[in-house]
Amino acid sequence: MTEIAKAGQIITTRDAMDTLSEEQKTQLRTYDQATIKGRLDTVTIYEVLWEGENVTQMLSRVDYVKSLDAKLLNISYHDEVRQISAELPVVTLGRDPHCDLVVTSEATSRVHARIEYRRGKFVLIDQSTNGTYAKVEDNDSVYLRREELHLWGCGYLSLGENFESIKGSALRFICK
Repeated sequence: MTEIAKAGQIITTRDAMDTLSEEQKTQLRTYDQATIKGRLDTVTIYEVLWEGENVTQMLSRVDYVKSLDAKLLNISYHDEVRQISAELPVVTLGRDPHCDLVVTSEATSRVHARIEYRRGKFVLIDQSTNGTYAKVEDNDSVYLRREELHLWGCGYLSLGENFESIKGSALRFICK
């Protein structure tokens, strides 16, 4: 917890919070969720409010952010399917045979992109020459070049080619 706390901040876990009296619990607020070394599950972190009036007000999370909290992402290309989760948190995408999911296209870089599971969310990370196109749910297509994007729900990815000119099949993903 000391690595997460900022100067002058007191944070604790749910286990410690459960030992407090009801009156003491009123001085806590949910701060974050994190994966702690040595534990597979996500730990809820609480901040102890001890400064009274000098506390930054935290806005509640918007409903769509809750949809980002998934446990499993399936990504498929033709007949190949890979799963990303806390147990297997990284999948590489590219035309190199050593990639976890090999995409055969001239516009695809050898190691084009990767998808990581971070803090209950799936993050697409483009590391390519030609960029990655992503279409999430019913939203417009997004172009990434050496950038990151949270993935949620379901959608499509195209490595190096926009969806209008794609020669091969797009990759399909589903978060569960």
